[in-house]
Amino acid sequence: MLKMMAVATTIGVSYLNVLSVGKQEVLYQTHSSLGLSLFSPTIYWLCAIALMLLTCFMMMKIIQQGANKKLVLAIGFILILMFGNSAFYLQNQLPKPITVPLVHDFYSGNETHDFTIRYLTNKSDHRSVKYLQAGEVTLFAQYNEQPANYQRMFYFPTDVTDQGRYQLLRSAHFIGNKEEMIKIINSDAIYLVLDDGEKLSTNLQLDFNRPTSEVAYDFISSSVSSNGNQSGAFMMMQDAVFDEVFIPEILQGSVDFKEMNVNGKTYTVKDFPVVVKKGQRVSLSLQSNAIGIDVQMIVGISGAQGILPIWIHRKAPFDIQKIKEESLLHD
Repeated sequence: MLKMMAVATTIGVSYLNVLSVGKQEVLYQTHSSLGLSLFSPTIYWLCAIALMLLTCFMMMKIIQQGANKKLVLAIGFILILMFGNSAFYLQNQLPKPITVPLVHDFYSGNETHDFTIRYLTNKSDHRSVKYLQAGEVTLFAQYNEQPANYQRMFYFPTDVTDQGRYQLLRSAHFIGNKEEMIKIINSDAIYLVLDDGEKLSTNLQLDFNRPTSEVAYDFISSSVSSNGNQSGAFMMMQDAVFDEVFIPEILQGSVDFKEMNVNGKTYTVKDFPVVVKKGQRVSLSLQSNAIGIDVQMIVGISGAQGILPIWIHRKAPFDIQKIKEESLLHD
């Protein structure tokens, strides 16, 4: 009887060891063509369910031989929980880190530019981004403090911007000159390179070609609400005619123009073109939706005299599925 219980316990421990090894392989081994882990969530659950059934069968056999029923049920219940918990943990692990797509405008007159790329990684994955590679351009990641070294008891990198139950959202900051930025923009493939040499494909939308001329205005105020409403208020310093709403193509469907207000009179998209005079107060209202990209870009209203701009600063939510979908959209 005790021998059979020992066998059941040994099977459970062995399976947990397999799961532990599988976890490391999920984190560090990928198919070269598909980038998928060697073990899928289906395999984890099939193994777990098979061992749960085997545990139940052996519990019945042991109880039939006269073993302490409460003790056997307790041990079996613990084993079943361990199997299920291990499978659930592993199915929520990323096969490899994934990067958050970035949409970023630059002022065309600036010579030095900086941007931050965030990426999702499993909490047990202690690697960090070392540099960005785009063709012949290499930009090393800049950290205020270097990510924490491996520690046996505690590990929490200094570059974490958010955390979930199983993953961390981390960031890597890069600085380059205009020539390097243009080469990156024109690159067919851009990678974040981890400190062990693994490359993560990343999606960047860097733009120097937005409307550079702005109408003359005095900025009054801006506001952003948690539900995505954003507004800006301006005092016009020149006469202008605005012909259309300017929203970059990549943000269309994610950022919607609601209305503009000129000295208390409201206009919508159907009212364009709109004539404004020097000294009038103009307010713009937008609605932006949660999307799986990080955004730092200009939208607004534009005409022959230039653009009246609002900066959109939005961080992608900690939503792995949404980030994956957005990454595939821009591949």
